[in-house]
Amino acid sequence: MDILNVILNVLLVAMLGAVIFFVTRLHNRLEVVRSGKQELESLLQDLVTATNTAQQSLTGLRDRAEDLSETLGKQVKGAENAREELTFLLASSDRSAADLVKLIENAKQVVTNAPLTSALPKNATAAPAANADTPAATPEPKPDTRRQAEHDLMKAIEKLR
Repeated sequence: MDILNVILNVLLVAMLGAVIFFVTRLHNRLEVVRSGKQELESLLQDLVTATNTAQQSLTGLRDRAEDLSETLGKQVKGAENAREELTFLLASSDRSAADLVKLIENAKQVVTNAPLTSALPKNATAAPAANADTPAATPEPKPDTRRQAEHDLMKAIEKLR
């Protein structure tokens, strides 16, 4: 039995040696994992900090975008109002221009259809033509018709205001 005890003890020592060998290898690997764990924790902490910073930046950007959107909306509304006013003014000016054209045409008709006697002063009498070949003088349009048209235009513009 002594030999059996010795064989068992040697076998037990060999097994204990193998266990010690594997435990030291496991311990070394756990040290690597532990050091990696600390690096991983610091990396995760940096990631959390970067995520919080990005979230704050996005919140700031969102607020700024809302402010800009509000400002842009006001400017668009103002531009639409200005466009409506300009459309109204353009339509009014077109109507005024059409009225002026009619007034000018009427003034031209009045000037061309005016009798010759009305162009003469009231105390002047029509003198008989000295020569039958000489055509009768046609009256020149009065320069006041242009001034009157300008005056009417100014009045129309003032009415628009």
